[in-house]
Amino acid sequence: MFFGAYLGQQENLSAWQRTMRHHADWLQNHLTGRTWNLPNGRLFACGWLSMRAPHDTHDTHDANDSHDTARVRQENDSIVIDMRDESILSQDPRHPAHDLPPAYADVIELRVSLNTGELTVTVPELTPEQLHIAHESGSGWTVLSNDLRLMARWVGLDLDERAVLGFLQFGTLIPPFSLSKRISRIPSGHTLSISPELARPLLKRSRRSVIETSQQGHVVNPEDKVRLHIDNVLSRAPISSVLYFSGGVDSGLLAARLAAIGRNDVTLLHYSFGSNDPESELAAAMASVLGLRFEQITHDPGQLPLVLSRLAHDYSFPFDDYSAIPTNTMIHAMLRSHGAAQGVIEGSGADDAWAIGTRYGGWERIYTVPRFARRLLGNAHKQLHLWTHDSHLGRAGRVARRSAMLPMECAAIFARNSLNGIAYHTPKAVSQEIIGAIDTYYGRLTANLAHEDRFSILFVMHESCSLVAPKTFDPLRVNGVSPVYPFLDPALIHLSLSLTWDQKNEGGERKALLKKLLAQHVPPAMVYRRKAGFAPPFQALLALPSTQAYLHDIVLSEYNPLAAYFERRVFARMVEKARVEAPQSIEVHFFLWALMFLSGWLQQLQASGVGRDVLASSRPSVIR
Repeated sequence: MFFGAYLGQQENLSAWQRTMRHHADWLQNHLTGRTWNLPNGRLFACGWLSMRAPHDTHDTHDANDSHDTARVRQENDSIVIDMRDESILSQDPRHPAHDLPPAYADVIELRVSLNTGELTVTVPELTPEQLHIAHESGSGWTVLSNDLRLMARWVGLDLDERAVLGFLQFGTLIPPFSLSKRISRIPSGHTLSISPELARPLLKRSRRSVIETSQQGHVVNPEDKVRLHIDNVLSRAPISSVLYFSGGVDSGLLAARLAAIGRNDVTLLHYSFGSNDPESELAAAMASVLGLRFEQITHDPGQLPLVLSRLAHDYSFPFDDYSAIPTNTMIHAMLRSHGAAQGVIEGSGADDAWAIGTRYGGWERIYTVPRFARRLLGNAHKQLHLWTHDSHLGRAGRVARRSAMLPMECAAIFARNSLNGIAYHTPKAVSQEIIGAIDTYYGRLTANLAHEDRFSILFVMHESCSLVAPKTFDPLRVNGVSPVYPFLDPALIHLSLSLTWDQKNEGGERKALLKKLLAQHVPPAMVYRRKAGFAPPFQALLALPSTQAYLHDIVLSEYNPLAAYFERRVFARMVEKARVEAPQSIEVHFFLWALMFLSGWLQQLQASGVGRDVLASSRPSVIR
């Protein structure tokens, strides 16, 4: 559910409401809202966007009727609003939730004092949702939204090089930067306070922390506790949900537990990359063993132009993960065939929370090599064009180059490529500012954890929440479907942090505990096998005439607002190699997709009228 909030005087409220109505019309959503009077003549207004019924052609704002998917309550002198989707709670008495209320908030919460006018907003640590703010102290208004597109519609899109260059290197928007200099992103795990007595908003770490309260120890009967936590989340999923099902360990375990708790109303939906895809045969066999309904969508390269044409409509912020292509295709196919589905269950987060901490030792050893030696290999990686190949030497070179340029956690967890200084150039001062933001808003949040746990939770926050879960989060919500991520549930993450790595990966087997649970339901051969990723045939997709046209007409266009941020000649050579399907490294593919996504997203947003509703008399200030 998308929302927008306004805090300030009456004079600018109607302009904000017009902006929200324009945005709701563009998304073909319904708009409702409420307004509260605050001291000193100020107002607080909050509006919610929801799926519009086919016959509904009207918006309402200031209706003072609570939106049916928002939780609005009064506590003493304060109005409290959280963005929890009530449809996530199963109303079917056959599937009662276990008596395990969530210990930590997993949704954005706004709190407004009716006595003092102070607004506080808290963003949880483990969420795919991003919250953005623009603040104008002179005119006395503040607007917030979990939709960057809506914020850009209000204040315009004055590109921030820190956000753009950070995106090209790290694959997502690093807080507190957003794409616009006029908008700030509130970091996950933080609370922002806006008070009439303060000239600027105050940002601090949230007190509701999964990370802070986790203490690793030997948990008794970990299998039972993991099973109970997963069942708790699955039992609350909406009736007739769909599980995105690859047949791997993560979605396989979710399917197994759905069958075990009697959720036969859930359909397993599998995406197949063709008749020769061995994962499809295994997924169908596993579904048969579990006795759950199984449906399959087959990869169609002709869907890529459609995916590219709706980037800005489907996603409220850009991110770099080209498996968004099959995921987006699957979502829209599901919406056509399962229009009544109220929920989608998805397995994001399992790898990062339950296995990836074991990589810490390998990266630690890399950083014992003198930096000058890593710099020499990194320079050779550039000069000999090793970055174009996925050879052993090419992979070693990109690790050396990343490690020579970045602190370990930035290189190992956040960086998506080693092409800084090759395909784009980040000034040293800008790079230091981005790295400083990563340390401030991610690193310090996890400073008290053991090395492996810190490594793991940073992967959860950056990769699972910022790159993987966003593939489904927005396209489902904008179409009125609730996304459910059991492995990102705060209680399950807390449990994972409470287990030792030997418990989670017994005998050096990655995700050993999760595999053991799945093997209780299906033959071991379905569990203990080589992992297969969910990646499209990207090399073949890049060679399609429609993709080549997109790369030339959108990305390489002189009108692309990103033109000043990347090396055109280098990118053009990548595009030409892609045209003839010449092999290129995975980081080149990541870079190509990053520019494809961001360029298309910006172009479509501008075409939708972003910038036309800008409040000309105000110049917002940013929150740092």
